[in-house]
Amino acid sequence: MDDYAMGEIREAIEDHVTYPATKPAIVSAFNNISTISDQDKKWADDNLRDGLYENAEEVEKAMGILK
Repeated sequence: MDDYAMGEIREAIEDHVTYPATKPAIVSAFNNISTISDQDKKWADDNLRDGLYENAEEVEKAMGILK
């Protein structure tokens, strides 16, 4: 995944998800953003464990993208 795509996913996690949120709610937020490719949406779905996340930082840690 390139830096642009990673930035789009991080923006979605930080700005388009209402927390607390489950994996299905987070993935649904990605699906509503046209600038995230289908391939990157699948990557995000594959790399996020099922669970309840309290904030964007938890999601980014779980996906291994926290800077």
